[in-house]
Amino acid sequence: QHEFGPGHYLSLASLTTADYCVGLLRKAVTDAGLADRTTFVIAADHGFVTVPYQLNVAPLVQDPALEGHVQWHADSWYVFAELLPSFDRAQHGAALDRVVERVSRTPGIARIVRPGEFEALGYPEYADNHLVRGHYIIAADVDTHLVFDPKMPGAEKRLRPRPYHGHGYFPNHPAMLTALVFSGAGI
Repeated sequence: QHEFGPGHYLSLASLTTADYCVGLLRKAVTDAGLADRTTFVIAADHGFVTVPYQLNVAPLVQDPALEGHVQWHADSWYVFAELLPSFDRAQHGAALDRVVERVSRTPGIARIVRPGEFEALGYPEYADNHLVRGHYIIAADVDTHLVFDPKMPGAEKRLRPRPYHGHGYFPNHPAMLTALVFSGAGI
């Protein structure tokens, strides 16, 4: 699926092959007389989606008042705003609020996750974990990846050079839900 996408005939053929192999296992268990003592659990680790679009957020977040005080980190569906040590809420907060508001109204943006909202997503706050990339998360629509390229003109949603097929979006989005199958003894 990563190479061709979830609906591609080669992806579907792989799923058909896996299903056939599960059938072989079930038959082997039955032939061995173990069906009344065997439970099958089939699980996927994540959902999957094709992402045909991208959106450059660099023009949206540029504000001279924030230069040197906020660093932006792009990562697929997300752009993180890291408030640098020089950031002063009294001096720079209004500019950051304007940027966040402007970005939140942009087509292709699903939501802005602000400080204090990370825990509801099962994600640690920036202050609690050095691996968190920022204090704010700008999240794209599931069909759009965010880029941060000051040299790229415009901030409109456009086709990616090549679609991305994968996972990593908010886990509660329906496209990211997984399969879980229980079958056999005790079910």
